[in-house]
Amino acid sequence: MIEEEIRKCGRGYTLALMFVRKGGGFIKGMHFSNGIGGRPAVSYPAFSAKGPIASGEVPTKIGGEGWKALTAPQMGYTPEAQKVCALYLTGKAGADDLLPHEKKLRFEPFDPKFQVTQPQKSFYVSPGGDDSAQGTRGKPWKTLAAANRLKPGEELVLLAGTYKGSIEITCRGAADGWVTIRADKGRVPYEGSVTFGNRAGYVRLCGLDIDAKGESQALIFKRFCHDLLVENCTLTKGGREAMVFEGGRYIHLRNLHVFENGDGLQIGRKGQYGARGVLFDHLLLERNGGGGNRDGIIAEGFCSALHIVKCYSTGHGDSGFDIKPGFSHIAECASIDNRINAYKLWRGGDVVTDCIYNSGRISLGIPDHFYTLKNLRKGDGATLRKELEGILAKGK
Repeated sequence: MIEEEIRKCGRGYTLALMFVRKGGGFIKGMHFSNGIGGRPAVSYPAFSAKGPIASGEVPTKIGGEGWKALTAPQMGYTPEAQKVCALYLTGKAGADDLLPHEKKLRFEPFDPKFQVTQPQKSFYVSPGGDDSAQGTRGKPWKTLAAANRLKPGEELVLLAGTYKGSIEITCRGAADGWVTIRADKGRVPYEGSVTFGNRAGYVRLCGLDIDAKGESQALIFKRFCHDLLVENCTLTKGGREAMVFEGGRYIHLRNLHVFENGDGLQIGRKGQYGARGVLFDHLLLERNGGGGNRDGIIAEGFCSALHIVKCYSTGHGDSGFDIKPGFSHIAECASIDNRINAYKLWRGGDVVTDCIYNSGRISLGIPDHFYTLKNLRKGDGATLRKELEGILAKGK
């Protein structure tokens, strides 16, 4: 029954439930987030017959009828989602709905299920072009800013050459007509930073070697951007971080090389909005932070539904993976030669499976029964690195 209710919640929802023993009593803990906006309604609270005994961000005085305020429609939850919350918060779940104690955690993965459409019309840009031209292959535009002229179902093709100047992408495609910005062949050099503005949605970016030249970040996601695919790109020389998420939802990043930035990937900031529904897929992250106290991937703020798959993080002064919000999924990753922590997990509920590390420690912010760690083992990650290097070389 619970699986059926989760499916009704729609894209972007995550539901995690914990059942642990403490002093002989049966305690229930739960995190629920709709992946759309606002802070999570519940963050690993624990309950007993006498009410909440540990509450994370939820005020301890809230209990009983008070919990209904947290699942009200104004929080953005569907009626089905509210039903799931109420079922567990009121303790009315039947025996068939409860998870076995040994499993400890129920995790509903996020899958963007992107259906990127093929472009119906192409325009062209070249460093030797003219923005007042027609945008054809023979008479191309000059700057990447021309992308903001595109309409749903159109693409901008970057011809060979080096592009310069920072750009904010504000064009908006549609679910049945994505906007595509791509290199004509392989990847093209780009000097500056690229920002997905608040209006950006249903946009695919492919084939840029982005050198930020010391600007704060190479790639930026503004708070309200959504449905974005970034693939076959390199990010380097970001003065503060390679990439920062000030928000955003339903974002897929794959086949990226992230190296020699001030820090790695910053997903949200402490006490601020973060990304919701992000899939990191086949990323090679190395030597970000110049040996200082920096991380390969760091998640903070009010993030949810983060999935990190087949990412190789190496040569960072602090952690390969530093995940604060909790309830994230890390699978088939490698943390190699990171100075302090291989995997640093803070808030609980994280699922880490089939991952490798060779140095540093596994740092857990709360007792280990709040995590699911499966097949986490020592190794050099050479097979994964070779796979990633092959993908990046093929994309040149």
